[in-house]
Amino acid sequence: MTRRVGRFALRVLTPLASILGLWYLTILLWGLPAFVIPRPERVRQTLVAERAFITVHLIATLKAAALGFVLANVVGIGLAVLFLAVPSGGRSSCPSSSPCATSPTRLS
Repeated sequence: MTRRVGRFALRVLTPLASILGLWYLTILLWGLPAFVIPRPERVRQTLVAERAFITVHLIATLKAAALGFVLANVVGIGLAVLFLAVPSGGRSSCPSSSPCATSPTRLS
């Protein structure tokens, strides 16, 4: 059990320590001002202090991303079904649509 917890902690802490180390190293080596790349503790303070504001906008962004994902899938699957149902329609519209050039064709 402790070995499993140790492996889990290592898998979580190693990337976190690497990211924080590279973050501080970037600030140290290039001497970038705080408005370009703030220190990690400043980012944490802002996330805690502005959590209500960030949460509202995070939810709005996730809703927009989910809607775009669903719409893209509906349109893509709908076009795929249409191209399979009407092979001549698919062949005639593909020259005007570059994504069709890389999509697999149905062998009959």
